[in-house]
Amino acid sequence: VLADFVAEMTNPSSPTNGADKWTIFVDGASNATGAGAWIILENENGILIEVSLALSFPTSINQAEYEAFLAGLRLAEDMQAREIKISTDRSLSLHKY
Repeated sequence: VLADFVAEMTNPSSPTNGADKWTIFVDGASNATGAGAWIILENENGILIEVSLALSFPTSINQAEYEAFLAGLRLAEDMQAREIKISTDRSLSLHKY
């Protein structure tokens, strides 16, 4: 599913401008009292969108980070992003096993 989304969002033959290019910064946190995800989107024209999410299910720190990553991609899609760069403070693995 993620690969399909990335393939749909990637079209190297079409020109982009600053409004189409977004950087997504994500972070997730989890502890005994709850979990959350934080997303910041910024385009080259200086538009900044900040979102925080409270996760309503038990989760690990890695899963909270994945949830932030996925929410950031959904938000970028809503903003009609054509070029995306994602930044995270964790080393996420796409293949757990």
